[in-house]
Amino acid sequence: MQPSELEFLEVKERNLIDESGAGYLHYNFSVKELDGKHTMFFAEVHHDLEDEDEVYLCMPLEEDDFNPSKENDQALCKACQHEAKGLIHPSCGTFLGGHKRICPRVQWDSIDDETDYEFV
Repeated sequence: MQPSELEFLEVKERNLIDESGAGYLHYNFSVKELDGKHTMFFAEVHHDLEDEDEVYLCMPLEEDDFNPSKENDQALCKACQHEAKGLIHPSCGTFLGGHKRICPRVQWDSIDDETDYEFV
């Protein structure tokens, strides 16, 4: 697939990951090919993307990617598990960020009582 053969349609889901000081952005987007077929992609880029060298991975998703199983659980992104449950990752698991266990962000209900919290 050549970029000139694709029409960008929309970003479907995204998640910003801060992993030990390294920032990554995972997202899914859809494109339309010359023949009219719609294809969903996964991309991982530097959180403050400035040039194409900061695109770490960009690939179309395969049918297996939409059906998580024990066979492709190496693709499990621990960061997106909590923050972007609908974000689809490639089963090859070759993305850089999200493999480490990190704590989800906590939203405090009140400043006075920090023991009452919920995960967002």
